[in-house]
Amino acid sequence: MLEKIRSRISPIVEKLVSKLPPYPNYYTILSLVITSLAFTLLVLNYITLTLVILLYIIAALLDMIDGAVARIHNLVSSRGALLDSVIDRYVDFIITCTYIVVLNNVLMQVLVLATILGSFMTSYIRARSESLGLKLSGVGIFERAERLILLISGLILYKLLEVELILYIVLTILAFGTNLTAIHRLVYSFRKLR
Repeated sequence: MLEKIRSRISPIVEKLVSKLPPYPNYYTILSLVITSLAFTLLVLNYITLTLVILLYIIAALLDMIDGAVARIHNLVSSRGALLDSVIDRYVDFIITCTYIVVLNNVLMQVLVLATILGSFMTSYIRARSESLGLKLSGVGIFERAERLILLISGLILYKLLEVELILYIVLTILAFGTNLTAIHRLVYSFRKLR
């Protein structure tokens, strides 16, 4: 869904990051380190949700930067792509689990698990279909960028308004949306692979 916007923004981002050191894998790993540290400190009650949200935004920006740095410095590699995909799954998992820390109850846990399942299946179906020769970029409404934006926006709105219902709404949308995206990708791939 955001693929069209990304294609327009990409040249601007690449121009902005052209001066950064040419170590795309470091930016990828740093996004995981920041996310993990922020989550751990939140669980241990050492930092506020506001600071966690800020650190998640920084991690998301680092995730955007790594690919741009790799393209600009001609460092695109299969190893880097694999590392980026794996770290993306860990970061998604950590940010989604933040909702359990904020509101720890059974309904929230079920919504988080359903969201994680849908997110992972969306990514898995894309990877598996692409390994069979299909291109799934832009197929489905909840690709990674949309999921991250919704997760972080939900936390921001919750922090600003202190209304628990916001977290439930965000997770319900994601639980259904990610699984619908996975099903959409599966049906799309199944039809294309005839």
